[in-house]
Amino acid sequence: MCITANGILLENKGATDLVKFHWPSFDDVLVGGKFYSDAIITHLRPIQDAYNRYKTTYRMVKALLTGKMIAAREHTCSRIL
Repeated sequence: MCITANGILLENKGATDLVKFHWPSFDDVLVGGKFYSDAIITHLRPIQDAYNRYKTTYRMVKALLTGKMIAAREHTCSRIL
């Protein structure tokens, strides 16, 4: 591992010094009957989709309740809003 700044060598470590670093493991989800494993993000996608639907529904209901969506003038319900 070489550390340089503006073309100047600041530090040069050998391979034995690299053992001290903690290398995180990026495990995948093992699926029975498949050769390749699935990524973790594949299983998080439905949760994100459900959250997005919830937020969209919440915003629409909030807009309807606060009177932001107004009917046309000739419509009978326009007097209520």
